[in-house]
Amino acid sequence: MPSISTPLEKAQLALSSNTSVEEKILALTAFSTSLGDQVQADEAQAILSVLPLSLLYGTLNHCVEHDYDDTSHDHLPNVLCDLIRKLLGPFPYSVVSQGENRMYLEQGLQHFTPSIRYLSLQQVEKCLNSPLDTVAMIQSDFLPMVSTTVAFQDSRTAFKAVDILYKACLSDIGSESFFQSSAIQLLQSIMQINGTVGFRVYDLMMKIAGYSDRNFELCESSGILNQFMEELNTNDLLLRMNAIELLNEVAASPSGLQFLIKAHLMNKLVETLDIDDDSDVAVALTKCAVIKFFGSLGANKEVNFTNAQQQFHIIERLEKCIDSDNKEIETVSLAAVGLIGSHLNGLQLVQSNNSLMANFFGIARTASGDTKAVVLQSLSKMIGISDSEETFEQVEQRTSAIYPSIPEFPNVIKGITALAKLPVDNIRVAAFAVLEAIATRQWGRQEMARNFEFLGYLLDRSNESTQIGQMWKYAIVKTLVETGSNAESILGRHYSMLTQYIRQGPYYRAGQVTMAMESG
Repeated sequence: MPSISTPLEKAQLALSSNTSVEEKILALTAFSTSLGDQVQADEAQAILSVLPLSLLYGTLNHCVEHDYDDTSHDHLPNVLCDLIRKLLGPFPYSVVSQGENRMYLEQGLQHFTPSIRYLSLQQVEKCLNSPLDTVAMIQSDFLPMVSTTVAFQDSRTAFKAVDILYKACLSDIGSESFFQSSAIQLLQSIMQINGTVGFRVYDLMMKIAGYSDRNFELCESSGILNQFMEELNTNDLLLRMNAIELLNEVAASPSGLQFLIKAHLMNKLVETLDIDDDSDVAVALTKCAVIKFFGSLGANKEVNFTNAQQQFHIIERLEKCIDSDNKEIETVSLAAVGLIGSHLNGLQLVQSNNSLMANFFGIARTASGDTKAVVLQSLSKMIGISDSEETFEQVEQRTSAIYPSIPEFPNVIKGITALAKLPVDNIRVAAFAVLEAIATRQWGRQEMARNFEFLGYLLDRSNESTQIGQMWKYAIVKTLVETGSNAESILGRHYSMLTQYIRQGPYYRAGQVTMAMESG
C-alpha cells in the first residue's frame, strides 16, 4: 500500500477515519498552513473533490454535537472553519449561495456556534462585491438570518452582521431594497431583547443614516431614529450615557455631523448643557458625557467645528460649565478646551473667547490635584499643535500668546519644571507634556536655551530615577534638538551635550562603563 505523505492525504485520512481529535487538529492545521493565505479557484476545486463540503461540514457538526467547542478540544471547530473559509475563498456569492452550498449557508446562519455563524457571514459578505448580488441577498431568505444575528450573543459575530447590513446600504439600490424588506420590522423586534441589542440596532441605523441624505430619509421614516431620540431623554441614566457615547462614533465624519444636525440631536445635546441643576447626579453625569462629546468633536480635524460653533455656541456653553460648582463638570470642561484647541482652527476659536481663556487661566493659578493635571494637559495640547509650512507663522503667533498667561510667568520653564519634580504622577506627567510642547515651538526653544538652569536639569542624569521621568526627559531633549533646522544656533554650546544625551539613550548612567570594567 502506498504511503500517505501529502498534507491533503493526511487531512483526508484524519477526517474519514476514527482518529483522535488531537490527530485531526494536527493534520488539518498542517494542511491549512500549507495552503497559505489564499487559494486559487482551480486548486480549491481539486481539494474539494478530495475533501468535499459534506465531509468538512459533517465533521464540524459532529464536533458541535459532542461539545468539542466547550472542552479542551475547542480548537477543532475553529480549524475546520478556517479551512472551509480558505477553500470557499475564490468563489463569489453567486456560487456559495446556490446548490449544495446554499444548504450549508442556511444552516450556518442559524447555528449557535460563533465560529460557524461567523464563517457563514463571511460567505454572505461576498455579495457586497456586486450591487446585483447585494440586492439578491437582501431579497433572499438570508437577510432575516443576517438581521437576527445582530442579536447574537457573541459580539464579534453580531458586529459582523451589523457591518454587512451597513455596507449593503451604501448604494442607492441597496438601501432602497433594504428599507423595503422585512428586515426593519425584524430589527425593531429584536431591539426588545435587551439594551445591548437595542444599541447595536441604533449603531447600525446611525451609520446608515449618516452616509447620505437619502439614507437619512429612509432611516427617519423607519421610526428607529425617533426611538433613539427618546433614549437621550430617558430616566435610565445608563441608557442615556450609552446613547451619547454612540454619538461620538457618528460624529467622527463630516456626513455624520450633518446627520446629527438634521436629526436635531445636536440641539438635544446643547440643551443639556443649559440645565442649571449641577448638584443633581444624573444631570452632572449627563453634562460630563455631553462635554466629552463636544471635546472629541472639536479635536477631530475632519469635521467643521467652526460651523458647529457658530450654529450652537458650544464654546460659550463650555465657558459656563467651567464656572460650575461641580468639580467633575469643571474638570471635564477644562479638558474639552484643550481638545478643541489642539489644532489651529480650534485654538483660534477658544482664543477668540476672551472670558473663556480668562476663566481657564484663572483656574490654572489656583488649581491643585487632578484639576491641576487636567489644566496642564490642556495647555500641552494647545501649545503643541502641529503646523505646516503655510501655517507656521500663525501657529507660532497663536501659541506664543498663551505663554504669558501661564501662571508661572515670567519663570514658566522653572515653574513647570518644579511641577515635573513633584511625587504626584499625573501632575508630573502633565508638566513634562507642557515642557515637550514648549520645545516644539521656535519661541519655546529660545526660551529654554536662555534658561541654563533648565538645560542643566535636562542633562543631569542623577536627578531622575523613574523610568517614566527618564523617558520624558529624553523626549524633551530629542524635541529640542531635532525640531526645526536651527537647533545648533539656538542651543549654542549645549547643543553637543544634548546630542550626546540622545546618542546615549534615555537610561544611560555615567558610572555604567567604569563599573563594567571593574567587574570584568
